Amino acid sequence: MNELLIAKKWLRATLAADAQLTELVGGATAPRIYDSAADDGAAYPFVVFQLRNPNDLAALGARRVAVNVDVLVKGVHRTQDYGPPLSAIDARIDAVLQGAEGEVAGAGYVLACERQQPFEMPETAEAGAEYRHLGGEYHLLVQRNEDL
Repeated sequence: MNELLIAKKWLRATLAADAQLTELVGGATAPRIYDSAADDGAAYPFVVFQLRNPNDLAALGARRVAVNVDVLVKGVHRTQDYGPPLSAIDARIDAVLQGAEGEVAGAGYVLACERQQPFEMPETAEAGAEYRHLGGEYHLLVQRNEDL
């Protein structure tokens, strides 16, 4: 499996496994945690993650040993401020991901996850609706089973 798919599967599973986070974004049976973009008509608030800047980590020669992947993970809410529940979502994202690692069965591993910087962004839609994005940019080190 491609390292980017491993990263996505791990992120989704890791975030969805946290009861406190899922309670904030739709509950354990249907948490609103999305890859790249939320579903059309998704209820607020939700979590979205977006992979960015992947690059190979090679050992001597051309042997790839892992892939570095940056990922933006953020809560999004239709609101005019960054307070609860958005600040609580951000805190849970960081508590769950900072220093985490884990396996994607049969595919590979996320060997490390560290936040590189916080992220916040206001957004105003054409119709005047206000949205806020709050989270962080994380760095993952991902390895396929084939690269062990």
